[in-house]
Amino acid sequence: MITAIGFAPHPPLLVPEVASGAAPELDTLRAACEQLVADLDAICDSLILIGSDQGLAIGRWLLARVGWTSPLLEFDVFAEPVRISAELSQAMNSDERIAALVMGDGSACRSLKAPGYFDERSIDFDDSIAKALSTADATTLENLDQNLATELLAAGGQVWPFAARVVATEPQRWRGELRYRDDPYGVSYFVALWTRVGIPSTTGP
Repeated sequence: MITAIGFAPHPPLLVPEVASGAAPELDTLRAACEQLVADLDAICDSLILIGSDQGLAIGRWLLARVGWTSPLLEFDVFAEPVRISAELSQAMNSDERIAALVMGDGSACRSLKAPGYFDERSIDFDDSIAKALSTADATTLENLDQNLATELLAAGGQVWPFAARVVATEPQRWRGELRYRDDPYGVSYFVALWTRVGIPSTTGP
């Protein structure tokens, strides 16, 4: 079954070699992402990585960063939406402990220098995402206004609903934890972990 879902952003600047002199600016975010992946490794036997091309690339980098060795499946949210849903449904009925890592950013309209310039609608939009991630609120993520997400350049808008549908069948069995939220460069980044209640880690006794 799926026992945990991790949420991480996918800015290329997360990679120090890409960020170059700006790398220290994202040290806190980078550390939060690495800890998230390490925690997923501790509570699952295999992983399903979901994102866009960019999301998958950054996801692979994070996994390599922490020395990930468990089985891995990757799905492009734009190329394989039907297959993702089928795989997640199958994973829910598996005897294995499976985690999902969902890669996506919040709005890119948080400041005048943001990629999408400032849009005041980004405030409420990102606040609702942060609240949903902190409480494992699947309903909010599953029913995101996709038009608004597109207008706000929120890359997570297409990805988060897949995770939400996993939780929606048994919302009372999930716990949410928002570990990071900030908007450097005018783009909202979230790091969060949803865990199924009562599942021990693979490193436990």
